[in-house]
Amino acid sequence: MTENETPTLAEVINDMIEAKILDVHVSMPGKVDTYDHTQQKADIKPLLRKKYTVNGGTVVEIPVIPGVPVQCPAANNGAAYIHLPLKPDDLGLIIFTDRSIDTWLSGDGEITSPNDPRHHDLSDAIFIPGIRPFKQPLSNTSADNFILQNGPMRIELDPSGKISITGASNEMVSVLSDLIDHLVNAQVITMMGPQPFLASTVALLEEDKTKLDTLKI
Repeated sequence: MTENETPTLAEVINDMIEAKILDVHVSMPGKVDTYDHTQQKADIKPLLRKKYTVNGGTVVEIPVIPGVPVQCPAANNGAAYIHLPLKPDDLGLIIFTDRSIDTWLSGDGEITSPNDPRHHDLSDAIFIPGIRPFKQPLSNTSADNFILQNGPMRIELDPSGKISITGASNEMVSVLSDLIDHLVNAQVITMMGPQPFLASTVALLEEDKTKLDTLKI
């Protein structure tokens, strides 16, 4: 259709539908601008631009969304949880709820009635940390093991029940196993001269070491 042609009713309806769809937000990648760990609330920058079909296909950046609740895995009414120390530029997924969540966020987690007729609005965002582009994958992962990592501190659990707890340079299970070895070979000063521990004590230590070594990955 040229600029001088009159659009058909079908074209007008289609343009209206497309314009409304552009205002329906579902999800998109985003990054942390600022984070308040005490309230698990962040200002989040959307990482996809918005393109309009009118006015020559104008492309605009979506501004930072303030006061976005951040999802932290939690249970037992908040007594059990995993909290991530989010920092500026940390990546994740922004999702947009069906209706306004203002009233629900200011309440106690019970059923509420939205105080606004808006739906899929930018202001009703929730941030889920973790999604990453393929060029920036997490490093040193495992196909089978569950991993908790925070800087050099790493806890790794394998499906068979073994565990590895590693700091900047040492693995804790190995350190404990070596400690038992040292105790087994240790001697104490007596009137008879240096003597090993009682045989019964050494046997118990060796039994403990055997049990401990079964936990090594």
